[in-house]
Amino acid sequence: MTSIKSALSMAVISALMFGCASDPATSSADDNSATTTAVVAAAPAGVDTAAMAACDAPTVADKGPVAKQLFVVGTFADSNWKHVDGRKFEHKGDGLYQAVIDEKPGKFSMQYAASDWKPQYTAEGRTLNPGETKVLKWGGYGKDTKSVIETAGKYVWSVKFDEKANPVAVSVNKCM
Repeated sequence: MTSIKSALSMAVISALMFGCASDPATSSADDNSATTTAVVAAAPAGVDTAAMAACDAPTVADKGPVAKQLFVVGTFADSNWKHVDGRKFEHKGDGLYQAVIDEKPGKFSMQYAASDWKPQYTAEGRTLNPGETKVLKWGGYGKDTKSVIETAGKYVWSVKFDEKANPVAVSVNKCM
């Protein structure tokens, strides 16, 4: 019995010491430098990642499949969870919506939402960093996407929907 308690105690101590790895979205860039290797999920099947990353796609006249205006809403200094025009998505055609925004470095929490928060969306796994394209999921209270932007510049936030307004994909990319 003593050896079981001892083994259990060691397991708990090990988990506490080594099982609490930092979340890239909540630790600083210095904390993650050269020691972290991330596995980036493949883009959802059939998603044109080049179109999602394009910073110069023209806006089209039709509203697209999503009935309400969507915004990138979160802990950004210019909006702090408010739906502001500078973070509004525009329809680029074929269910693709984009917002090109000057971003500052930092760690952010966000959702992609209408001004009345219905609907709201988040990235699968609830993390999304520049260069990634992930499945877009239905969001909700406490289901924020976390992102780390390491360098200032223009970024394109993209959300993609099918013809019935079902969420398909989300990405963020630095404009070149």
